[in-house]
Amino acid sequence: MDVSAVPIPRAKEPINLLTGVFLKSDYHLDNDLTKCVVTGIFKNRGNSLGILFKGRKGCVYWSYDAFCQLATRFNDVTLAVEGKTQFSFKVDTGEDIRVNMIFGHQYAYVSDGEHSVTLNQNEWCMFINNLPLIYTSLRELFYNEDLIRTFIDQAISGVEECTDQLPPLTVERLFNEISLYKRWPNGVCSS
Repeated sequence: MDVSAVPIPRAKEPINLLTGVFLKSDYHLDNDLTKCVVTGIFKNRGNSLGILFKGRKGCVYWSYDAFCQLATRFNDVTLAVEGKTQFSFKVDTGEDIRVNMIFGHQYAYVSDGEHSVTLNQNEWCMFINNLPLIYTSLRELFYNEDLIRTFIDQAISGVEECTDQLPPLTVERLFNEISLYKRWPNGVCSS
């Protein structure tokens, strides 16, 4: 019998929401502030621009490219959530959105291929209502993504003169966030 080993894909390193997301913006989706969307530059995803759905039991990260591909179907998701129909859309990299009815209520499931976060109709509606703010945040970061990455790499490695091509307020904020990251890289305060 010929048996070949198949490697088990390793789970991605968890995202450090306390100090590992630079220039982040949070958009809450519920009154209890337990679910939110976070935009920013994610350190342990290669200093890449992305969006993260934070739920009660986990997080779902989408790269900027995956978000843009899925955004073309947000209206279809909204129609499915409101119309009590099923919907499913998946991009090549594994991220997807599904809409299903559970116990008589519609839910949108956002997934990164490894984890999923469930949004009820009100939470999905709040996400859609926040899209103009989310798009603005992502656009600002997208225009400067390469400069921000360079700045982060230089500042973390201890280079004293980082790029001066970023706006002064962005530089100050990044410097302070990187200093925090370097003090508590695991998001845990040591005593």
